[in-house]
Amino acid sequence: MKALTISQPWANLIASGLKFVENRTWPTSYRGPLAIHAGKGSQYLTSQQLTMYPTGCIVATCQLVECVHIDRLRKIKNVKTNPTFICETSRRTVLEVLAHDFTEGPYLWILEDIRPVQDYQIRGAQGLWNVELETQLQLRQCYSKVIRLVDRGEVTVEYRVQPSKKPLR
Repeated sequence: MKALTISQPWANLIASGLKFVENRTWPTSYRGPLAIHAGKGSQYLTSQQLTMYPTGCIVATCQLVECVHIDRLRKIKNVKTNPTFICETSRRTVLEVLAHDFTEGPYLWILEDIRPVQDYQIRGAQGLWNVELETQLQLRQCYSKVIRLVDRGEVTVEYRVQPSKKPLR
């Protein structure tokens, strides 16, 4: 399994399922399972705000189903009348991705089957990095524990997102 370190609050937005597009300046040919690692950097939040989020840990797993340049999507014609899927393995349409609050580009990494995990502490890295098999098994246990707690009503998850001022295309 590969992993990607992402700054907060973006990592938590992905873990919540509210953000399914990760914006990067570089493309990847990798497709498959991806762990979302919450970095310790404070480039988007003050150090006080950062204390409200988990850092230095994996917060979710997902499937990276596509990586596409935003300009390529913008060139597709009739997306409003003819729903075109991002790729054969995706349930997301081009219009849905372009209208998503977090779509900026230039490269859009399309994430699906997002599963939050109980914060699993691990050192991150730049770029795509490998998660060892032992860690993968422990992540599955963390995911199962979160699901059991939510199912029993012992844990509720609340995410606050400010409404976007970005117009729909």
